[in-house]
Amino acid sequence: MTVAPLGQTFERRKIMDFSYPIGYDIGAGVYRLPDLEASRWQLYLQPLSLYVHLCLVTSFLLLILLLYTTRHCPMATRGGEDVSDTWLLVFGLMIRQSLSVNQMRASSNILFSFICVFGAITSAIYCSNMIAFFTVSKQMVPFSTSEEMVQQNTYKWGTLGGSLWSDSFSVSKDPVHQSFWQSVINFNKSDSDVLHASELVHKRKVLAGKYVFVVESDILKTWLQDDSSLKLIPDVGFPMQYALGLPLHSPFTKTVSDWLITFSERGLYDVWRRKWMSKDDSCSKQREMKGKTVTVIDLQGSFIVLGIGSFMAVLSLMSEIWWARVRDSKRQRP
Repeated sequence: MTVAPLGQTFERRKIMDFSYPIGYDIGAGVYRLPDLEASRWQLYLQPLSLYVHLCLVTSFLLLILLLYTTRHCPMATRGGEDVSDTWLLVFGLMIRQSLSVNQMRASSNILFSFICVFGAITSAIYCSNMIAFFTVSKQMVPFSTSEEMVQQNTYKWGTLGGSLWSDSFSVSKDPVHQSFWQSVINFNKSDSDVLHASELVHKRKVLAGKYVFVVESDILKTWLQDDSSLKLIPDVGFPMQYALGLPLHSPFTKTVSDWLITFSERGLYDVWRRKWMSKDDSCSKQREMKGKTVTVIDLQGSFIVLGIGSFMAVLSLMSEIWWARVRDSKRQRP
């Protein structure tokens, strides 16, 4: 008799007997969450999407050109500032900083006032979101469903080779399962461990990062109890019914099934599950959103910006010195 979580299939019933079911499960996937500290330098970019950043940069450049044009129209007599003054003026307006402005014509004043409104709105939205990103721990997940998983190309995935799982995926008619299995075949060409028969091999790959292991959810839930960095994707595989295995036409099949039915009626399955598969929620508590102290790692983005600005200022100073020397040498020539 085989006492194990043995899945019942039509092919297996041809060669062996199964007892009364001892459990039900469904396939799931598990992967390791990205390291939150490794991406803290991007903290200042996260409150706004990439599309919004591109729109702001484009608007910034167009506003510089438009404001410079309105202030330096050939028909006008006012002005005298160069492009750098206009750049500083637009930048200050977009971050709600007050700057001294020389007298301008009506067209420039109109544009100037609407830039002030635009800067007030966008900076207020950015600052309010930034407060949440600074003071609240937020874990970004790359995907949370099997459909999202098969549509991305950053993570690889695999399952137990030569098992019920690999056989079921290979013959499934579900589009998501077909995409899953075709990717496994492609991954297997360069990495045969995606179909390794050992769960430990797959666990090492999961802990190494950017890998999803698909198998029974009960097995993966025990992994999550030991490691809070793991994330479960429910309902990736197939619903399974497990039972004890006996030889075909075994005289003990009914006896074993009767005892298992008795265990089920007395609630012993639930008692054993609570005892041996404790639902320790310590990892979930660690992932709860809570206030946190801002550290140097949180501010590394601002130091990077400061460093880039300082480097650009030094390069600008060196170019100005070089240009001044070239200009003086030309003046000194007879």
